[in-house]
Amino acid sequence: MTKKFAAVIILLTCFSYPLATPTSRGSVTQEQSQHPIDKALDACTDKNGSTAGMVQCTDRAYAAWDKELNKNYGLLMQNLKPQQKDALKAAQLEWIKQRDLEFKFIDSVYDALQGTMYIPMRIAARMEVVKHRALELHDYLNLVKEFFSEESDQPQMNADKTKQSSTDYADSTDQVTALIVPAVFI
Repeated sequence: MTKKFAAVIILLTCFSYPLATPTSRGSVTQEQSQHPIDKALDACTDKNGSTAGMVQCTDRAYAAWDKELNKNYGLLMQNLKPQQKDALKAAQLEWIKQRDLEFKFIDSVYDALQGTMYIPMRIAARMEVVKHRALELHDYLNLVKEFFSEESDQPQMNADKTKQSSTDYADSTDQVTALIVPAVFI
């Protein structure tokens, strides 16, 4: 009974987090196409489905989502007014605190579980937290881009910067990155 209860908590932690905090532009779970990082993760785990392989693949995807989060944060900061920049910076600092608390909770749940299958699940749960924030910042970036394109007196965003895909992950399949709590670009 305890294992079933723990499994339910894990699934809720992994899959309900993005549903709990939709952005003003719609929930990040409503994306029509799969993100390149997720495609690369699927391809990697299809290629190597062992526990070690899943850990390596998910760890790389985690690092790629962290890089995507930092990219989106930087692009968003470049396109905000000073007061908005201050608000975003404060929000991001609070998000980092919340992320760290969420990671502690995730670790506390998985520390109580036995079995190798929980190792990649722990990393995936952490990855989902970072992925959600990366997509949330991207939604805000698109909102700002849309607003600025409608306002003739506002600066135009560089469309090339916002269309960059995250192909770095797919190209880095030979490298394994250590799972660490990432520092976010502020």
